[in-house]
Amino acid sequence: MSARPRARLDLFMHPLPDGVVFFDPRSEATHLLNATASFIFACCDGEHDEDSIVLELRQALGEALPAEQAQRDVRSTLLDLRTRELLEPDAPVA
Repeated sequence: MSARPRARLDLFMHPLPDGVVFFDPRSEATHLLNATASFIFACCDGEHDEDSIVLELRQALGEALPAEQAQRDVRSTLLDLRTRELLEPDAPVA
């Protein structure tokens, strides 16, 4: 079973029509996520593992999204969220 990533709770969020902007008070940086990355970020609740996020994404975007593409999108987005330090440090991603 893969890790269950958890979003940091101290981020300030402002929704946009096609994504979301976060302000990180630790780094004083802003982060813009597109709609897909925002959806994946919302699944980072400590309950979903990578596979369940892929399933949620495919259900939200339609089964027409190939499983392999969804897996790549989720994996790369989780890595990006980790790099930006938007996930809790004790929630490593595979």
